[in-house]
Amino acid sequence: MLIIAPNAENRITQAPSIQARRSRGGMQRVDFKDFQLGSNGTSRMINRDIVLQLIRTDQPVFRADLARVTGLQRSTVSEIVNQLLRESWICEGPNLRTPRGRHPIMLALNDALAVLAVDIHPGQAVAAVVDLNGRILSSSSLPVGKDSARAIKSIVSCLKQLRDSHPSKSLEGIGVCVPGRVNPKTQRLVFAPNLQWDAFDLKHALEREMGLAAEIENAARAC
Repeated sequence: MLIIAPNAENRITQAPSIQARRSRGGMQRVDFKDFQLGSNGTSRMINRDIVLQLIRTDQPVFRADLARVTGLQRSTVSEIVNQLLRESWICEGPNLRTPRGRHPIMLALNDALAVLAVDIHPGQAVAAVVDLNGRILSSSSLPVGKDSARAIKSIVSCLKQLRDSHPSKSLEGIGVCVPGRVNPKTQRLVFAPNLQWDAFDLKHALEREMGLAAEIENAARAC
């Protein structure tokens, strides 16, 4: 839950993981130990995510549009945009020709960035290269068996082939969804009865072989 004071960029309270249960009497019990106090850094992070999301959904878009929609100061939007440009998440497009004044520059996601995605099912896995707009650039299916070490070896081989087929793309990481329970802190696969795999450190195995950061998530949550 986010509690944001309108038109106040630094006054914010964040409680990202509140556990609320509804009792038989209709009352809710909130675990207050999960609350986190907001800070200037929290506010900047949230504003950055909002601006990036708006660029993704409305691209191409101008800085002035972002300031008008978000209610943020233009200087704040400009600072966030410059940060996203430095980090290569977005890029600048052509200028809009206007009769007078400065020509505004369009902003869009950087389609040179991409990620590797792996969707693991019992007996089969699908690997793909996906750009920041969610477009699947290429994909490949491969069989996976009950031997987790052998399955990871096959997945890594497939990922390397996909990586090499897109030399112009900058791959930023690997996202994997699995039909099993994942430890949220270690991201270790701890229970996957349909795969019939033992507890396995899939995350670090992929990171070690691919040299990219990996994120593991349960398939239902990933949806």
